[in-house]
Amino acid sequence: MTPATTGLNLATPLNVAEGQALSLTPEMRAFLLHGPRAKSKLDRDTIRHGGAATVLVQWRRHREELLDACPPGRRPWAYWMVERRFERRPSGELGELRAISQLCLYRDAAEAEYVERRLRELGRQRYRGRRHDAGALRVA
Repeated sequence: MTPATTGLNLATPLNVAEGQALSLTPEMRAFLLHGPRAKSKLDRDTIRHGGAATVLVQWRRHREELLDACPPGRRPWAYWMVERRFERRPSGELGELRAISQLCLYRDAAEAEYVERRLRELGRQRYRGRRHDAGALRVA
């Protein structure tokens, strides 16, 4: 999994006046945590939220708060798309856990332990499922 350029143009100059407070609205919070709405285009949602520069500034100002809102082993949409510049967010819990583990993106030692333990659990569940399915195929 390698980072790639997103649809967000993060090189856009900031249009935010010096000292202008940018409070985190509930809509912006949801956008930074979950990303664009399912049937919406990224560019359209970005513009609706004030443009790429505003999204970037909001992410930088509220990064810790948004990271704290996520359980261990999970990250907000903006973490992957804005900060890490992935082309798309890792898919589901397993995808995020693998990305965090492979890129050593642990927030602390406790999260590192949790991520590795959870990956082992998910691996055992997948192995048990395959083993059960394979036995059923042999009998039939």
